[in-house]
Order: sequence, then C-alpha cells, then structure tokens
Amino acid sequence: MIETIEELANKIGVLVVDAVKKQFLLQGHKLTGKLIDSIEQQVQTRVSGARIQVLAENYAKFVNNGVAAANIPFGGGSGARTSKYIQGLKNFARLRFGVSDKEALSIAFAIARKHKREGMPTRSSSRFSKTGKRTEAIEDALAEVDDELNKMIEDTLEVIINLSIEQKI
Repeated sequence: MIETIEELANKIGVLVVDAVKKQFLLQGHKLTGKLIDSIEQQVQTRVSGARIQVLAENYAKFVNNGVAAANIPFGGGSGARTSKYIQGLKNFARLRFGVSDKEALSIAFAIARKHKREGMPTRSSSRFSKTGKRTEAIEDALAEVDDELNKMIEDTLEVIINLSIEQKI
C-alpha cells in the first residue's frame, strides 16, 4: 500500500521527535520532564511536498548548545533585588535536592558562580549523563537516525514524484 505524503511526513516527524527525546533523556535533562514533554512535531502537507517542524520549549536551544561563561547573566553582587536566572536556579535546587528556600537560594548562588567560571553545562554535570555529554542532543539524535531518516525521505520523494506524474497524465 502506498502511503500518503502526510503519513510519511508524520513518520519522519515521529522518528526525529523520539530520537531527540531519547538523547535529552540519556544526557540527563529530565528534572521536571517539561522539556521532554514539550518536544513535538507539526506537519504541513501540500501535493508538492511536506514541511515538518520539530518544536520544543524555548530553553531547549540553551540546553542543547550550552551557554558560554561570558554569557551567563550573573554578576555576583549587582545589587538587583530579583533575577530570573537566580530564581530559576533556586527552583532547580529545590527540585533537585529537596531543600528549603533559604538553602535553595544559597545553592543557586553557588551554581551561578560556577556557571560564571565554567559556563553551562559545568564539567561536573556530566555525572547526570549516561552518554558523558550534556550538549548536542539534537545533533546526536539526528546522527543516530540518519540512515532510517534518509530512507524515509527517499520514500516520501518517490511518492511526491509519482503523484506529480499521475497529475500530469
């Protein structure tokens, strides 16, 4: 049975989404599950082809690419009353370590100082990873499914070509 362009595009999207989720999990990026749960695909089809988008939380790019130490938004003693970065680290500390707000704030500042020195991820964060890596999950996912992905794309192109020929006849 010949599949439709939409069916093939959905299969490609599912393959990529599953591979990306797997790599983020292997790298240890699953404290709340929000990032993993946010990864999804959207397919738009036309007679001439399909467009597949893989979507995720905005911060996925920082998790995937890391952040250089120079770009960490922490100055240590800026005098600011609040910081989204510190609040995020405080929440992370509460979730990861199950500590009080006061302890979480202390841990958040310690992490921020380390991020400012090393960047993100830190060298020691690799202990949370089953692959030893904490970045490039997307690239690793695509490399892992490369052969299967190419085959699926070839199949989709064949369907598109056949449909185009049928329309001309």
